[in-house]
Amino acid sequence: MVATNGFSYLLSSGNNPKTIKSDKGGEYLTAILNLYPGSPEICAWATAGCIEGCLHTAGNPVYQRGKDRARLARTDLFLKDRGQFIRRLMADTAQHCRKAYRKNVLPCVRLNGTSDIAWESVVPEIFSAFPDCQFYDYTKGAHRLSTDWRARRMPPNYDLTLSFSGKNWLKCRTALADGGRVAAVFGGIGRNQPMVASYKGWPVVDGDETDLTFSRPQGTILGLRAKGLAKQDQTGFVIRDY
Repeated sequence: MVATNGFSYLLSSGNNPKTIKSDKGGEYLTAILNLYPGSPEICAWATAGCIEGCLHTAGNPVYQRGKDRARLARTDLFLKDRGQFIRRLMADTAQHCRKAYRKNVLPCVRLNGTSDIAWESVVPEIFSAFPDCQFYDYTKGAHRLSTDWRARRMPPNYDLTLSFSGKNWLKCRTALADGGRVAAVFGGIGRNQPMVASYKGWPVVDGDETDLTFSRPQGTILGLRAKGLAKQDQTGFVIRDY
């Protein structure tokens, strides 16, 4: 597809190291939507720590300028022409699903690769339009994991994992006690070093082993290694007291 609005596609697949590793299992094919993070419209529950340590800065810095341009262009379309954005998102999702079916695998989509938008409210029709596609995301919107919200608003094919922000441990503890899943970034753990076994009494599993969060057990913490600028974080977003 010829690039328009500064990008060719809203969804990308096959170029994210973490999803490539997940897809190698042969059961899934994952696509991600990456917007430009930080603004209230894109990251409604952001904290200073998560903005500074966002995965937006992870990866090879040589490509950062190009990533910035594309993510800014997608974000500009989302904010200024929601109708066109939704049409293109639906088309990209349909194309991704067809690609997965040709490979005889299940399609997965992360709509919040570098954002935190309540898509069940913004584009609820996407979940019913693609019932065989597994959507999944991280979020700091704790209310989206509540029993009431899940019963009234959350599509059955949309799985959420609550992210620890450095300031929301009580909400994380509540989510864990309710059988939810929490993701947290741990500092000082190298790529080839084992993840911590537990944190504050809750079991920790290695969240870097796969991007497919919906396949990980509920009631656990997904431990992620600090990457990019997060390695220097001192706000509490990166956990160091383990």
